Amino acid sequence: MVNGELRFIHLYFDVEQFALGAVRLLDREPRETQLHERTFIDEPLQTARFRALSQLDWHEPAERLLCSSLACAILDHSLLSHSGRRQDLHVKGGLAAHQRKDLLDYIEQHLDQPLSIDELAQRVALSPYHFARMFQLSVGLAPHRYVLTRRLQRAAHLLQHSHLALGEIALSCGFASASHFSNRFRQAFGATPGLYRQALAH
Repeated sequence: MVNGELRFIHLYFDVEQFALGAVRLLDREPRETQLHERTFIDEPLQTARFRALSQLDWHEPAERLLCSSLACAILDHSLLSHSGRRQDLHVKGGLAAHQRKDLLDYIEQHLDQPLSIDELAQRVALSPYHFARMFQLSVGLAPHRYVLTRRLQRAAHLLQHSHLALGEIALSCGFASASHFSNRFRQAFGATPGLYRQALAH
């Protein structure tokens, strides 16, 4: 029986965000990962996030940034709590698990430095062309796209959780200049780094 009004929220995730979560949080190929169907589950933290989403004004730039932050938290929680390996799929091609882990660890440790396809391909003894195909199969993003996304995600974390100047954040995340960083950040998040920091400073 249903007594009273029902409210629904449909949340759609970008394929790249799902792939990044599978790789970063679960150390698993996105192709192998699926979210389990769950009905009538009681999760107070997720409920609070959804309620907060429903109360934000999505037309306001600052609140749109909060929406994005909440949505990422919801996806991360769902991947960690309600995902598993697909049983109906036999994955073919791509990097071996140990190669994928070594590469992603290497990228994380060198986000502040220039990274080339040739350099990454050499770590797994593949030609640049073959490496790029294998990387995309295993990670869900092209190598250059993955590196840029991780740099931007690290920058977003530093903007929210540190007091570093924008120029320092730009250099520590591998951007050649503060202006280059600002342009890339605005393209990805729809706001300048300064506005992002201001919106999430609470």
